[in-house]
Amino acid sequence: MAKKSPFYLKKIVSGQNCTYQITTQPAGSDFVRHDKEWINISGNDQEWIITNIYEDVYTVALKEDNQSGWIDPVNDYERQLQIYSPLNSYDCRQQFRITRN
Repeated sequence: MAKKSPFYLKKIVSGQNCTYQITTQPAGSDFVRHDKEWINISGNDQEWIITNIYEDVYTVALKEDNQSGWIDPVNDYERQLQIYSPLNSYDCRQQFRITRN
């Protein structure tokens, strides 16, 4: 079983396309953001669109380009999350399980 990575979500905008800030700390520091094609942790916030696919499985897309989203390159040695376009909700590498704990 894959190791869980704790992320904390804060809803910024509600409506048809909710946007979220994602952090690695409950206090809201260490924001998850993209740096070109990589997902990194830094002090600057960024908004993400999180879309439910089914049950507790979601895609995570850039607010400014909702056709680009997170991907887990399962064959990459370090398995650092990356940004990939086009976002494909049927691609299991772009599906992420999000739960409360």
